[in-house]
Amino acid sequence: MVVEDLDSGIDKVQIIVDGNSLMYNYNGETLIDLCINVPGAVGFHTIEVIATNNDNDWENDQETATMTDSVYINPYVPPPPPIYNKLNF
Repeated sequence: MVVEDLDSGIDKVQIIVDGNSLMYNYNGETLIDLCINVPGAVGFHTIEVIATNNDNDWENDQETATMTDSVYINPYVPPPPPIYNKLNF
């Protein structure tokens, strides 16, 4: 996921996965490429990303953008293909 604000930059990004929150400070970086880790447990996992821009010229000036999505971890993992040991002479 990419977060960008070419005008004022990004102040902070909060990532919430299944209710567990992490906050990252970026101090005005204009472009951030995020890699979000999701638990490997089977089922649906909810992801919410809240980005706050670095425009804080006056009180309550900062803006936020929010994106919410979910991913599904499939319980079925196909077996590996069979390995045939065959010697040809």
